[in-house]
Amino acid sequence: MKKPSGIRKTLPFKVTHAALAQLTRSRLVQRSLERVISYAQSHLGIGSGADVLFSGENLIVKQLRNLARPDSAPLCVFDVGANQGQFLRLIDENVEAPHQVHCFEPSGYSHAILQKFGG
Repeated sequence: MKKPSGIRKTLPFKVTHAALAQLTRSRLVQRSLERVISYAQSHLGIGSGADVLFSGENLIVKQLRNLARPDSAPLCVFDVGANQGQFLRLIDENVEAPHQVHCFEPSGYSHAILQKFGG
């Protein structure tokens, strides 16, 4: 049977949920994964306080704009750590399809500014 093009080669062994849980239980593995995630996020500009136009957030908005259609169901976006609503504004200004953005911000000062913008 010919393998369809575009399908990636799978691992030679089956990774079960239990095996993965056992592997990631190690403190060393957890620290390594945290470093990899932190490294990837920093290169996308996520969490760096960078302007949303120059961070990974702008890439997400471009993807939403490409995926969404005006006649589709409303998009549902969660902005955790919304700061003062920069990502919310970016979505509102650039995504024409119907959308809802749910913002979460623990800082009282930033939350107050976010409330003024988003209601």
